[in-house]
Amino acid sequence: MSSALGFYRSTNTRFPTARRPLGMHAALAASWPHIEGWVPNARRDEILALSCRLPALWRWGVLELRLAEDDDRVDLMACACDVEHDRSDMREHLDLEVLGTGARMLNAWSGKPSWRKIPVVWLEWDLPLVGRRSTLSFACVDSSLLHRGAPVPSRAEQLLLVDEVLRVAVTGRSEQARLLRGIARCVTCLPPAARLVHIGPLAPRDEDGCRLVINIGASELLVWLRAIRWPGDLAAVERWSRAISSAEQRFLIHCDVTDAPRPYLALETGMSRARTDHEAKFVRDLDELGLAKPDRIQRALNWPGRDPESTSNTESASVINRSTYFKLGFLRDGRLEAKAYLGFHFAESDSSSA
Repeated sequence: MSSALGFYRSTNTRFPTARRPLGMHAALAASWPHIEGWVPNARRDEILALSCRLPALWRWGVLELRLAEDDDRVDLMACACDVEHDRSDMREHLDLEVLGTGARMLNAWSGKPSWRKIPVVWLEWDLPLVGRRSTLSFACVDSSLLHRGAPVPSRAEQLLLVDEVLRVAVTGRSEQARLLRGIARCVTCLPPAARLVHIGPLAPRDEDGCRLVINIGASELLVWLRAIRWPGDLAAVERWSRAISSAEQRFLIHCDVTDAPRPYLALETGMSRARTDHEAKFVRDLDELGLAKPDRIQRALNWPGRDPESTSNTESASVINRSTYFKLGFLRDGRLEAKAYLGFHFAESDSSSA
C-alpha cells in the first residue's frame, strides 16, 4: 500500500466513513481537473480506464502520485468498509479480473465469520511505467477503526486477526508462522497508545514479508524503532520526523517485516488547510532537497476541498470530499522518496466534511 491513509489524528479519532459507496470512475473524472497536468494524459487515461472496471462498492479512493519531477507513476487505491450491506454486496463481484490477487482477501472479508472483526480492506493497484503490474491488499486489524466508542483491541486480539489474514493471503503454514513471529515482535514492543492498523502481504510484488501500518506518536517512534532493532538510518528518521510533526502529534508509519524488521520505512502525515509551522517547513524541505517538484507540491496542497457538482443520476445530490496526505519513504538503498496521497469520497451535499 501504499497502503493506508493518515486518518488517525488522535487516539480518539475514528475512520470517517463516506456517506455512500463510491463510483470510482465518476469520482475520478470529476476530481481529476484539480491535478490536470501532474502526469501525461496517457497516465490519466490509464487510471480512468482501470476505474471503469471496478464495482461501485468503495467508500474511499486514493490516488498515489510521486512528487519528484522525473517520476510519472500513478497508483490507485480503494477501500471497502463494513457498513450497510457492503460485505455481502462485494460477494457478487469477486470474479472480476480487475480485482487481481485482492479477490482472495475480499472473499474472506465478505464471507468468513472469523473476518467479521476486520472492518476495512484496501486494494492498491500498482501501475508502473514498465514491468509487471500487481494488486496489493491490506486488512485492517484494528476492530475499533470504524466506530467511535468501540473497544480498542488488545495486542493478543490483534495478533489473532493477523494470523487470520496470513492464513488467507500467504501460502504455506511455515511461512505464515515465520511472518507472525516478526509481526508479533513489532506489535509487542509498541507503546501503550500506539497500535497496529493494517497489514498487507508483499508477495504480489514478488517481495518477501508484509507491510505494517502503525499509528504512533512522534515522541514514541524512535524508542519503538530501537526496541525492534530496526536496521535502517535512525538519524535520518529522527530528523524528518521532527520536521514533519511536533512531539505531541501522531502519524502513521509503514514498516516492512519478515521474521525481523526490514530497512524500508515510511512516515505518513495529513496536511491541514491552514498549515502549521511544522507542515510549512516540511514542504519547504522537500522542495529545497529536490525531493519534490514545486508545482506538484502546490497541486497536492490545492487538492483538499469539495466538488459541488453531482456525479450521479440519483435524486440525492452528492459532492466529493478531497483530502491530502504526504508520505516520505526511507528506501532500502538509502534514498528518500516523497509521495502525495490524494483522497476522495462521496458525502451528502448537506453533510459536514469528514
